[in-house]
Amino acid sequence: MDTDALPGATEAELSPLETPVEDPDELDSELAESPEEPESSESSDEEAFAEPRLSPSQQRIQREIEKRRQLEWDLAQARQSEARLQAQLSNRATFIDPQERQRRLEAMEPDERYQFLLNERDQATRGELNQLRYQMLSSNDSHQFQNYLARHPEFRKYEQEVEGYFQQAVSNGQPQSRNALLSWLIGERVRSRADGAVSRAKRQGSENLKKVATRPAAARSNVSGSERSSQMTAEQRLFMNLERGAYKGQL
Repeated sequence: MDTDALPGATEAELSPLETPVEDPDELDSELAESPEEPESSESSDEEAFAEPRLSPSQQRIQREIEKRRQLEWDLAQARQSEARLQAQLSNRATFIDPQERQRRLEAMEPDERYQFLLNERDQATRGELNQLRYQMLSSNDSHQFQNYLARHPEFRKYEQEVEGYFQQAVSNGQPQSRNALLSWLIGERVRSRADGAVSRAKRQGSENLKKVATRPAAARSNVSGSERSSQMTAEQRLFMNLERGAYKGQL
């Protein structure tokens, strides 16, 4: 990589993949061979999204894989920024009037003319290589995302949305992995449902309070006790008197 394209940047800063990291293919195979606990049968997104509990060695392998993926995306973003800068410089040269460019070339010494043409071709070639590298990383990320969906088909309904956010991130010059975008999208869905549940609970509570406040009081009977007693049958009056103990001492 040409470090002159990014002022102040060093080769180590532009090549984070030089950091010793275990081969992700070996880590993936080792992780696949390790026994995993059966997945939960819950159907909710937030519970289904939770991975089975991993052993310490599996967690270390998973961290190394994620670290490698993050380094790849950091490198892709750095190369994308470099490609944009090179494209801007190339466009400035392209917009020069052809006659003016030819006049300058004719005024140059042979060595200067050769170096000028070589730099133009080198910039165009590096831009194409950076674009090819980015396409390879994007294809690899898509493959990893499809593998994840194959293991978790309950998330396939988010595939189109994730792809839309991915293309938008690429257009903005800030590419994100599809798996990271899926995690963000599901988190947004869970939070939206939680906010909706709270709003519905508040609304239902308010409606219940209104119902209690507007409920009419129970109507009181205007029939006196003596009138009710006269309307009773003989058996009912006998039972009521027995309950009150009216016949104590007489039986």
